[in-house]
Formats: sequence, C-alpha cells, structure tokens
Amino acid sequence: MLSIHRLPPGETPAADTPRWQQMLNPDGTWSVLKLEGADPISKEAKAKLAIPKGHVRWAAILPPGLAEQAEGGVQLIGNLQSDPPAVEECSPLRQQAPLLPAPPGVNLVRNLEFTTFGVEERVQEKATGSDTPSWTMKPGTRPAGLYAARSWRLPVLAGKEPWILQVVARGEGKIRTGLAFDNGAGFGDATILETLELKGADTAFSLKLPKTLAEAKQLRVVLLAPDDHAADLHVSSISFQQGPGGGASKPVNTELGVWNWSTKPEEWRRLKPVWKQAGVKVLQLALPRELQHGAEGPLPALSDLRKEDFQIVAVEGDPHMILPQEKSSVVARHQQLTALHGKYLDGIQYDVEPYLLPGFRLEPELWHQHWLQMYEALTPGKAPLRVEPVVPFWLIAQPAAQKLLKGLAPRSTRVVVMNYRSDAGDAAAWATSWLEWSVQHQCPVALAVECGPVPDLESATYRKAPRGPLWLKSWPGHGTVAVIFDGEVDPGADATTFALARQGTVSGAATSLQGQDPTHVAEWLQTMRDISQRLNLPAKLIPRLLLHEPKEELLRYLGERAQ
Repeated sequence: MLSIHRLPPGETPAADTPRWQQMLNPDGTWSVLKLEGADPISKEAKAKLAIPKGHVRWAAILPPGLAEQAEGGVQLIGNLQSDPPAVEECSPLRQQAPLLPAPPGVNLVRNLEFTTFGVEERVQEKATGSDTPSWTMKPGTRPAGLYAARSWRLPVLAGKEPWILQVVARGEGKIRTGLAFDNGAGFGDATILETLELKGADTAFSLKLPKTLAEAKQLRVVLLAPDDHAADLHVSSISFQQGPGGGASKPVNTELGVWNWSTKPEEWRRLKPVWKQAGVKVLQLALPRELQHGAEGPLPALSDLRKEDFQIVAVEGDPHMILPQEKSSVVARHQQLTALHGKYLDGIQYDVEPYLLPGFRLEPELWHQHWLQMYEALTPGKAPLRVEPVVPFWLIAQPAAQKLLKGLAPRSTRVVVMNYRSDAGDAAAWATSWLEWSVQHQCPVALAVECGPVPDLESATYRKAPRGPLWLKSWPGHGTVAVIFDGEVDPGADATTFALARQGTVSGAATSLQGQDPTHVAEWLQTMRDISQRLNLPAKLIPRLLLHEPKEELLRYLGERAQ
C-alpha cells in the first residue's frame, strides 16, 4: 500500500526521509509518500493506493497522463545504480520534439538525424563520423534515399531576401535534393529543388526555396538516390540561408560576461586582470549577506571594479524563493540590493530554478504562477527597477510557461537564458527561438554557455511487458504512480509493467564544454554572434553572451585569441 501524508504547515519531512518520498506543495507545505511495511501508515491517511507486493527501490507521483503516453516505453535518467535510485527524469519514449527555427547560416548536418528509406535497402551508411556523414547508394527500381527525421521551420525574423538551402557535398553520382513540408496534414513527397552532380571535392550548391516551402510550417530535408547508377555521397554541410550572402550585415558587438560564485572581494580582485584580458565586460557576482562598507567588505571592491569599466550584476537565487511565505524576506533583500544600484551595482539577477523542487511537475501551472508572482513582488509600480530573470533554454517550449514569459518581459532588463547545449547547431536553434521572443516582446536576452562540471547520468529504457520491475498506474486526483521494484511484479488491475530493455549514459558533455578544446567555446560564442548578425537585430536587442564557471585557462585563451 502506498499513501500520501500531508504534513501540517511549518513541519518538514524527517531528516532521514529519502528524497523520493518528499513532495513540496505549491502552498509551501510538505507531503510524504509512505509504504506499508516500511513506514507506519496512519488510519487518517486519506490518499491510499494498493501496489504489488515486493521490495520497493523507488516510487514517485508523476504528472497525470504519463501511464497513457507510455505505450511505446519509458526512459529513466539519473543516478540509477545508487540505493535508492536518484531518478531525475521519467518520461515516455515517444515524445513530440519541439519544432525549432533553423538558425540561419549554421551547419545542421549533425542535427538532421538522417534516416535511410526504401524497400530495396540500397542506401547504406558508411562509418565516417558524424561531422561528415556519408552513404553508398546502389541503383534500383523503387524510390530510396535519406530523409531528415528532425524537421525545422524557418525563423519568423526573416527579411525580404529569398531563402536558400545550401548543401556542401562531394562524391560520385547525381543526387536529387529537396524538401518535404507539413502544414498540418502530415509530410508528403518531397519537392525536388535540384539534382546535385557530385564531384571529388566539396562543392557548394545553393537551392532556392519556392514560396510554398518558404511559408511552410515544417520542413524536412530529403536526398533521393539515383535509380540508374550507383552513387557515393559525403555531406559536409547543410544550412538554411537568406539571400546569396546568407543575410549577413555588419558584424555585431556583443558584451561578454561571467558568473563568479565566490563572495570574497579578494578573489574578485585577483581575477580582475584575467577578466580584463579575456574581454569580459559584465561580472555576475554572488554577494555576501552582510554588505559592509569597510575596507574588507564587498562594497569598496564593487566600486573599484565599476571604475575599471566592469558592469556589476548581483546574483540571488534559491528555488524556495517563489514560495508565498518567502515573499517578505525576498523583497527585503531585494530592497537592500536596490539601494546599491547605480553606485555599486548595475543590475540584480535572480537564478531561482524552482523546477528543481520536488513536486514541481505535478502542478506546473500553479508553480509557474508563483514564479511570476515573485517577480511581480520585486517590480511593483509603473516604473520599477527591472531585474534579470534566469531561465533554462527549454522553458520557451513549455506550454505552462507562456504566461510566465509574457509577464517577465516588461519586468526584465533582460532574460538570461541558460543555453546549455554544447552542440553549436542545437544551441543556435534554441538561441534563434529566444531571439524571436526577444523581438516579439522587445526584451533583450543573454545567452549563456556552460563551462563548469556536469556529471554523466545513467539512462534506462523500459518496454511494456507482462511482468517487470517498473510499474505504472494512473491515480485519479493525484497523478501517475511510478514504482521501481527489486524484482519483477505482475501489473494487476489497470496498471502496466515494463521490463528493462537497454541501459546507457547521458553524457555531461552534451550540456557543458568543460574539458573540451577551448576553440569549441570560442566557436560557440562566434556562432551566437553570427546568428544575431544574420537576423539583423536592432542594437538594443543584440544578446549578451555569458560564460558559466569558466576556468582561468579558458579566459586566458579567449584573451589571447582576441589579440
């Protein structure tokens, strides 16, 4: 038996309560999951659910509808071998990927996820690495080729120049190249733009998009194999560009900033020459709770840094700050920092990340409402001092977050986006989506790259089975119950079991550039500048670029590169 116990206001779970048993409610009270046999279940517990007998390793109340969406399987991500497992994500395998804009001029060949098709199986991938994928194609009588499993849309910030699909490829043979489109009725056959006559060296082919494709809701790249001869295809680059020159205008000037979590003024002073050499203009600093004016306090150091032409942004943040009962203390601290604005500070940033709270996923609309209410309390009146909210890159694709984002725009100096994708194409696509939002709301954004440590996580794929260690059941009024048992169990009535099908690793390198060649960071930053340039943004909306936890060696490299 599984039960939910809601604790009285002010009471918190016992110190030895495993994290998976704890749930924070939007009103600030706590609930605790209890198991019969492991925890005493009181007769007063109103919410009880029968679960199969067996040793429970982990359980959770997840969003409603998960059980119905999990027909194709479930993926768990986290530290799954620990006892108990630390599950950070439990999601259905078949999910609709967000439709992102194709970042103009950015090579997307690694992001298209090409898939072969054709009943004769005459297209075979060659093992040549992801940067330049290649295939052999045999002649045949039935249609065959490649289609991009990942679809795109063109950016809404388009100018009047025609859109071009640019393909850089080499090999032998003739490859018909086109785009399939979907305007709501599904993808049909591809519109062929041109037949590419491949040569031994890389050749750039610029294929103009007709109006029907330029205005389509979704586009998918298709490469068709020839019927009457064999072909060998190596693709170096595929990009969407506007106009013959790619829509490029004058280079843009972007401010570079860093986060530093040390609260010690002596550390700021030590790093000052390193920051200067790297071209850093914005320092986002965690300030001590006590803001003394004395020589050893932070205020003289902040004043000195501003005299050296650094902009200083104070960074505050804790997920619990959005709880209603925290409002008074959060506002009081904000007023303390506001008093320093103009003399010691140039901005105040809030990195609260409430989605890390246990229970956030169960009532996302209410939690997002609290999130916005915190910013409303910080920016009262008609002309408040605006702040800098920090948000994750994926927030823009969350339906429950749209009211939050709309409410943040008039209250924000800029919205700081943790654009933590190490792949330049992926990062550029999310950045383009945020830059569209920036123009729509006339609110600047900052784009941040992760340079600090991000650990690898484990993944486990489960498939539906007659018996299995993962058990899911819809619990009306509460959500979806997910339980991991030590061994296999029977599903019972109205429940589903899943068997482990595959295990893998989610690399931290997909999120962070730490440990990678510093040229990758420089290229990431340049890609953000390039798309800002190609989108012809007004000067006030040119994004600020930020480095999160960069090592000093990286900063020195960026400084040397700029010289």
